[in-house]
Amino acid sequence: MVKNMQYTKDIEELPITPNQYQSVLAFQENIMDMMAKDENYHNILNYICKKSEELFKGSVSTIMLLDQDTGLLSLKYAPSIPKESWDLLQNIKPTPYNGSCPNAIYKNEPQFVINTQTDIRWRDAVELRERFNICSCWSMPIRDEKGKAVGSFAISSFEQKTPSNFHKLFLNLGAHLISIVLKTYKNKLKLNILQKSFEQAREGILITDKDQNIIEVNKAFEDIYGYTLDEVVGKKPNILKSGFQPQDFYNTMLNMLENEGRFATEIVNKTKSGDLVSQFVVLNKLEDDDGNVNYLAIYTDLTELKEAQKNI
Repeated sequence: MVKNMQYTKDIEELPITPNQYQSVLAFQENIMDMMAKDENYHNILNYICKKSEELFKGSVSTIMLLDQDTGLLSLKYAPSIPKESWDLLQNIKPTPYNGSCPNAIYKNEPQFVINTQTDIRWRDAVELRERFNICSCWSMPIRDEKGKAVGSFAISSFEQKTPSNFHKLFLNLGAHLISIVLKTYKNKLKLNILQKSFEQAREGILITDKDQNIIEVNKAFEDIYGYTLDEVVGKKPNILKSGFQPQDFYNTMLNMLENEGRFATEIVNKTKSGDLVSQFVVLNKLEDDDGNVNYLAIYTDLTELKEAQKNI
């Protein structure tokens, strides 16, 4: 018995071979290549599971994600498990006794269960163990940018197995890559929402670089001023100057924008055709974590309001 225990320990502590390192590097490169090619993120996450199963025969790989509203954990990616068998892996409460993945979330630590029949961490997951014939299960928490566990990446085996250093390295890398994929998708979704808001806004929107050269305008801006994007890119916003405001007005505007990061006022600008338009403009200085600066101007047309006031 002692010999068997020593043998298991020796297997676990075997150094990672050059071939194993090579397979990990190739795995990482493939994921990064898929992301660079803007591959659908569902395909990337399914690929991670499939590749895991190729490397570790006789196992099933799963990705479970935490619902931030309910606090419950559900299976999201498991290409080898039929959809009709997913019911037991939905809306699971993270506790110390619900299996490896709920434990990984509950403790925000890797969970390496070698024997699901005797390990107390599987005490309340007997039905799950028997239905899928899970003998051992190693689960790694997927963490967000703040280090909070938001999901789990797991390899479940149909035999009782002790994870090697290679297994642990792969699980850790896989969980990290999944985190990057999820974050990238989340940011892309935000950008898509912002892009649609930008395109569909009724207000004219103008964006410049740090030198106040125009880099982007929206459709409403084009409609208001008669300039297309191609006509204004690289030019200064002063192409809209009407001469109605004195130079001191612009000096004050730029000074407040630089020092306070924001300036709002009523202004009279000139369109491409020479017409004057009354607008309320809000200017913002935008600076990211790397110190990159852009300027954002939002123009709300007051021409109709001024006409109505004049008629009254």
